[in-house]
Amino acid sequence: MGNRVLRQVIIASLGAYLLTGCLLPETELPSVTFDEYQVTGQQKRPTSLNWWHRLENDALQSLIAEGLKNSPTVEQAYAQLQQAEAGRTIARSSLFPAVTASGTPSKSYKDRTTQTVAASVAATYEVDLWGKYSSQASEGEATYAQRHWDLQTAKLSLSSEIATAWLNIAALNDKIAILQHQIQVNKDVLELQNKRYLVGSATALDVLQQEELLASVKAQLPPLQSSLAQEKNSLSVLLGEIPDENNGYNFSLKGLSPQLNVASYNLKNLQDRPDIQSAWMSVIAQKYQIDQSRADILPDVSLSGASDWSGAVLSQLTNQWVLTLAGQISATLFDGGARQATVDQNEALLAQRLGAYRETVLTAIQDVRDAALAYDYQEQTLHLLQEQKQHSARALQQAEDSYLVGDTSYLNVLTSLTSLQSLERTLIDSQRDLLLDEVSFYRALGGVLPNSMSETKETENEL
Repeated sequence: MGNRVLRQVIIASLGAYLLTGCLLPETELPSVTFDEYQVTGQQKRPTSLNWWHRLENDALQSLIAEGLKNSPTVEQAYAQLQQAEAGRTIARSSLFPAVTASGTPSKSYKDRTTQTVAASVAATYEVDLWGKYSSQASEGEATYAQRHWDLQTAKLSLSSEIATAWLNIAALNDKIAILQHQIQVNKDVLELQNKRYLVGSATALDVLQQEELLASVKAQLPPLQSSLAQEKNSLSVLLGEIPDENNGYNFSLKGLSPQLNVASYNLKNLQDRPDIQSAWMSVIAQKYQIDQSRADILPDVSLSGASDWSGAVLSQLTNQWVLTLAGQISATLFDGGARQATVDQNEALLAQRLGAYRETVLTAIQDVRDAALAYDYQEQTLHLLQEQKQHSARALQQAEDSYLVGDTSYLNVLTSLTSLQSLERTLIDSQRDLLLDEVSFYRALGGVLPNSMSETKETENEL
């Protein structure tokens, strides 16, 4: 009996399939090529970030490792990955039958004690003739991969922001140190001018001008201290910590030198950029959405079976059972075009995601080229400032010598001294900007260095 019903269901299902003419066509994705970078549909697992090892600073590496472990931003991205993992399992479940079981024991005491047991098992399964549920499972896989890349994107952004805050703090510490040194130098010069004034070797104007310079240099200290405190607070939040004035972030740019060789990179390195991979997996997931909406137009074929047992005692259940097997085909004859409109809607959404993907790739290429240009011109700027400082130091020495022999006024000394001290502070900013441009370049590439000197030990399991 059961085998006959099953054969009828299969025959009916095949009939419905033949009426459609053929299997549903699979959605094809276009091939996209941008300059040196060619897009493929091959899924890749996120590679470990390692860009900060190129800076060769233990303090920075330690802070980034701490941030990746404790940051709320990464924690949220990891929670989204866990949600996608659960969603992937849910999507896969449609490929398997649903089985339920129940049992009811009872006792009767009317004439004599009698124990009875009733049990039943039911199973339902929807035949995936049109690939609806396999597409659903594939969409779950694509979404899961997308969340992996989103997690990598969050890590890349966080590590870059930590490095940026670290460099800003280091530069501010160095500027405050050199400013305090300049204040002391100006105090010493003012004391010397006062002595020279008492013996008639300097004028009152010379003393007043030096006092003005000293006050001008002092006035630059509070804004730097305020900026330093704010940058420390920002770094604490990035690390997942409560901002504290006594955090001890006493970094310095001393010993740091840019290691970037822009010519050794090309746009092919963009294949490891996580936001590009995430955007592509979004396209893949939408492709499977279209396949599902197309399958919804066609008839659904489902099988169901149930077994019931009952008996006075449990050992008699095998002698008293009933098995039922049934098949069902259902199809929507008229829905006002709603299902076809869903297909059209998903196809339009695919076009939108492809456009977003193209934009992501183009933006990534622009980011790399902009960062390379910024680094190149900032490197030139730093070298010119260093050369200017050498000339300014010689000019100050000449102005002092001329002033001591009475060939020039003290104003020339003040002008040269002000210029040199300003250049010293500007050089710190320029060195910081060059390092920031290096960080921006690594971030634009995706945070993974080709042929890197060292590999990071950080893994996703550390989260």
